[in-house]
Amino acid sequence: MKKVWRQGGLLVVACGVGFLLGWGLGAMVPASRRGEAVMPDAAAKVRRGPVNSSAQSKAHDYRTLRADVKEQLEGGELIGVIERMKDTELRALLEGWEDKSWLDVQLRKRMNIAVKLAAAELFKRQGIPALEWAEQSGRREMFSAMVEAAACREPKVAREWVDRLAAAHGRVHGDYVSVAARQAARMRGSSDLLEIEQLYNSKMFGKVPEFADGFDFTGYMRNSADEFSCRSTLRYLAAADPEAAAQFLKDGFAEKGKVDWLVVGAAALDGRASMTSEEEATRWIGELAGMIDEGRRGAFTLSLGVRAASDERIGALIKNLPEDQDRLDLAQYFMLKLESEGKALTALRAMDSESLRVRALERRLRSYDPAELADPAKRSEVGGKFEALMENLQMSDSGRQQVRALLPEAR
Repeated sequence: MKKVWRQGGLLVVACGVGFLLGWGLGAMVPASRRGEAVMPDAAAKVRRGPVNSSAQSKAHDYRTLRADVKEQLEGGELIGVIERMKDTELRALLEGWEDKSWLDVQLRKRMNIAVKLAAAELFKRQGIPALEWAEQSGRREMFSAMVEAAACREPKVAREWVDRLAAAHGRVHGDYVSVAARQAARMRGSSDLLEIEQLYNSKMFGKVPEFADGFDFTGYMRNSADEFSCRSTLRYLAAADPEAAAQFLKDGFAEKGKVDWLVVGAAALDGRASMTSEEEATRWIGELAGMIDEGRRGAFTLSLGVRAASDERIGALIKNLPEDQDRLDLAQYFMLKLESEGKALTALRAMDSESLRVRALERRLRSYDPAELADPAKRSEVGGKFEALMENLQMSDSGRQQVRALLPEAR
């Protein structure tokens, strides 16, 4: 289902970020495509309302539109009103946008949608002259709305204007427009999104990505150099289609992809957890880890710790990973810096045997440079932290002696 709402040639994109159009169009987008924690078959239908006779009979000036908004005019009716406005009326609507004294918060959000629609319609009719008019007005919100409309409809044409907006009113406003351009591209397809990433450098990302039907997730993630976008895309795919996400990862993402493997495991786990429980999500990722080829499996397992902030997730991962070697790999993520001692302790406690805990502690000690541990102060510091871990784990004397034997002073 393509998340693009068309009515009489007007393209409306729900962007889902800050002041962007997604503020009020969320109800028109299937819930599963918005990334909400519901199953895909529970997705709402896209609202496509025909323009009714009452909207056709309305006057189209700014004052009447204000009344329309107060009456909660929306959907096809609102688009119909905007499309029948004259150019001068569209400009009046944009010029009056900054006068919000008569609006409460909810009405202001609806009015913002109306203004975005007006900007899109005016750009469709006039193109560059509409951008020039908005820029010359000196009004930031109006100029930003017009540049956003251009970026969503004609991203190559709009590229120069994004820079001009940023120069006049601050980089953040140019970044917001870049987000809108990227979201519009997602709604068109993967090749469009890859092209947009070459045009727009901003790494900002909307709260909830949306994708067109037929979006080539695998092709996009293999060819995109934007790690943040790839993570968000994989997170979405794991939530919406876990089989496709698992197949993508099993096929060997790093072989042709441009993004490091160390970003993908946590993204896939987050996406699956948003649709199920932590236990079920970690069981799914554990089964998947067992299918990853040996050359990438260690890095994949290590990456699962990136977002494992809760004791619940850490414990579930240790429990559900298929092999002891996987558990040791994950524990090393939390033990690489003993500043994360609390998480390391959680991972070690979740292991089902003292022998495995000893192996984890020995592995961490062996990772130190011997020359570093030859320094008495450093050796004392490291030894103290390991002693504290072993005490908290209530390890046996024999287990503690195995670990202590790796410190230089015990050799």
